[in-house]
Amino acid sequence: MPDMPPKFAIVDSNVLTCIGLADLLEMIMPGISIRTFQNIEDLQKAGPDSFAHMFVSAQMYIQHACFFRDQRPRPIVLTNGDSMPQLTNALTLNVCQSEAGLIRDIMSMHKNKHRTEHEPQEPSKPILSTREMEVLVLIVKGCINKEIAEELNISLTTVISHRKNIMDKLGIRTVSGLTVYALLNGYVQVGDL
Repeated sequence: MPDMPPKFAIVDSNVLTCIGLADLLEMIMPGISIRTFQNIEDLQKAGPDSFAHMFVSAQMYIQHACFFRDQRPRPIVLTNGDSMPQLTNALTLNVCQSEAGLIRDIMSMHKNKHRTEHEPQEPSKPILSTREMEVLVLIVKGCINKEIAEELNISLTTVISHRKNIMDKLGIRTVSGLTVYALLNGYVQVGDL
């Protein structure tokens, strides 16, 4: 029996994004199978485990972060520029660039990130320490520095130091940016906020 072509899913409510990306992927990797979905429910009905990769709009990824984080194939988040926080569990693809740039980025992903299940992958080191993760969670839940210090039984100066380290490590300077990062990386759930 011949090998089945890899299957890719594109999950985006923007039909034009789906069509354009599907055409580009077919041009770069002839013979692949691509399905497009406008919502998460249709993807779930189709059986997400059958797809090698899922290209997902950033908005849909944020709304359904738990679902995508638990998927065995790594989702590729479609961003609208470089302002998206770094994701530790997903690749990103900036769709607001030239066609040549998109092709270059897709080819780079294809060359460097398509690994078989048999190839060992080094576990990624967490960017933040355990204490920094605790501080991050309390920040995005709306706690002020004094409340964080009391909750974690540490000094106010230590909280300020952790907060600075978090922002430096992540390159994010706003609470809203930290919130998006925490949601996307599973530190908090939407219901926790």
